[in-house]
Amino acid sequence: MKIIKNNSYELILSDGSHALRDCVLALGNFDGVHIAHAALLDKAKELRAGIGASQVGVWCFGQNPMEFFSHTPPQGILTKEEKIKIFFECGMDFVVIGDFAEFRNTDATDFVKDHLIGELSCVGTVCGYNFKFGKGRTGEPALLRDIFGEDRCLVVDRIQLDGVTVSSTKIRELILSGDMVSARKFLGRPYYISSPVTQGKRLGRTLGFPTTNQYFPKNHIIPKRGIYATVCTTEDGKRYIGVSNVGIRPTITDGTDTHRINCETYIVDFEGDVYGQSLKVEFYKLLRDERKFNSVDELKSAIERDAAASVTFFDNMEVGL
Repeated sequence: MKIIKNNSYELILSDGSHALRDCVLALGNFDGVHIAHAALLDKAKELRAGIGASQVGVWCFGQNPMEFFSHTPPQGILTKEEKIKIFFECGMDFVVIGDFAEFRNTDATDFVKDHLIGELSCVGTVCGYNFKFGKGRTGEPALLRDIFGEDRCLVVDRIQLDGVTVSSTKIRELILSGDMVSARKFLGRPYYISSPVTQGKRLGRTLGFPTTNQYFPKNHIIPKRGIYATVCTTEDGKRYIGVSNVGIRPTITDGTDTHRINCETYIVDFEGDVYGQSLKVEFYKLLRDERKFNSVDELKSAIERDAAASVTFFDNMEVGL
């Protein structure tokens, strides 16, 4: 992987080459890279083959533009690094991460002609039906068609699931409500976090249930507080059933807790030390809401029940365990 940076954008090439040739670009924000985004990426690959372009890639911003216009911008479903990884898994040759501050006042036509065509050698585009770009969001798919031609600009219509339009906004609503079953359908994969395991108080060990502690990435969406059936993947690629608490651990406190929400996971049938390592935790189902117990014994019994419930949930699922 080769990374090239300038003042306006970051170019990540999967093959390590230093230049772009005639390419097709999938344009959008791609927050979550959900099933509608995957369909758009597939169309980009089809257009590349159809017009004989050399490469196919993605163009998106490194930050949500709403961060510049709102005090409460939407929280991210994926980190930038996770997005890039998924783009390459979807068959993209390169990814362009634009700096919104550099492009926010660029005229829509100039953006296409000077940047996409002039700098990136773009010969065709694919975008969603509601894609807007350029200063004042004046650029629309019709402008792309005027510049590239009807056969070199594909527009992907809205995609619905169970009568609901697939969107990042809807997926955020599902995650915030704890509906991980539906979120998984809309995303095309489980919602997950992948972050370093931090040092906790090791209180779980005294209960017979050693746990891992992780904080959610900055500006990352945090699910509804509660207990979840999860699948954990360690750095060596091994996968285990887990039961994860998203919350502030209300039962056990010694007065030093910051009450910062974290993800605390008991990994079933796991022996080892993953402190400092990156652990991927995939959320499959909300088992119950977080609650405060009257005693440590009550908490221990609850953890036993939650772990058993998580194992039972995965008994009839093909999740690669």
